[in-house]
Amino acid sequence: MTTPSKGDEAKSASNISQGAGIQEPSQLPQPQQPPVPPSTGAAAITADSPQRQLLSVSDIKKNWLIFSVEKTGRDDVWKVQKAATEEDSELICLGKPFGYLQSPEKFADFDLGFEWKYPDDPNGNSGLLVYTDKEERIWPDSIQIQLHAPAAGSIFPAGAATSNTTINVKGLSRPLGEWNSLQVSSRSGRLTVVVNGTRVGEVLATDQTSGRLALQSEGAVVHFRRFWLNPAPRENSVTPEKSVSVEKSVTLETDKPPTKVDSDPVGSSEPKPPAANPQS
Repeated sequence: MTTPSKGDEAKSASNISQGAGIQEPSQLPQPQQPPVPPSTGAAAITADSPQRQLLSVSDIKKNWLIFSVEKTGRDDVWKVQKAATEEDSELICLGKPFGYLQSPEKFADFDLGFEWKYPDDPNGNSGLLVYTDKEERIWPDSIQIQLHAPAAGSIFPAGAATSNTTINVKGLSRPLGEWNSLQVSSRSGRLTVVVNGTRVGEVLATDQTSGRLALQSEGAVVHFRRFWLNPAPRENSVTPEKSVSVEKSVTLETDKPPTKVDSDPVGSSEPKPPAANPQS
């Protein structure tokens, strides 16, 4: 992966401020590495753990803050589809314009889980941003957990954030229209990620270890449900079902110094619109 120079970062920021659009990021290199071994430390709590705290999708839509590259309201991008139970009700992101819905609170140590699916786009793109802070823009300083269908579970820093490594993984998504599950555990900046019961690995944030949580609107319609969040987790977390296997076609980037990435290294096939002021 090529780290942009300070001059490139300044040029990119200038282009966005002038409405020139967002540059399409390059694909991360994918060197072959052995499968990730089972973790010996704390792992994400499973969704049926008795200490989980359920989050209402209606509350998320109402109380989380919207940022968009265009002047728009949350009802234009984010919808709630009610079900027989609140747990099965869905938060639907229409994907356009680009932006994100972020929590008003900041979190450091936590366990988080939810399910997501793409109803009609096999190349659907979204993501979970962790430790978002400072300037609101596309994309903010954060660690991103990729929900892009071909690369779901990949972990990397965005903006000026840094980490001890990046992880690029593929082959973990379920077929189009089926629900996928994500579990994330944060301990002092160390993120453990589990996708569909498979432990992807761990990434350590090296500068920014607390901040808001954010769901990306990134060009595709995506459905979310069954959110749960424990902001003060217990250390006796439950080990996920399995570690990544060779059959999952996993590729990783490891053993690298802190890395800076301007934007989503997998990216989206959708053209990216110019930046604008956030709307709440």
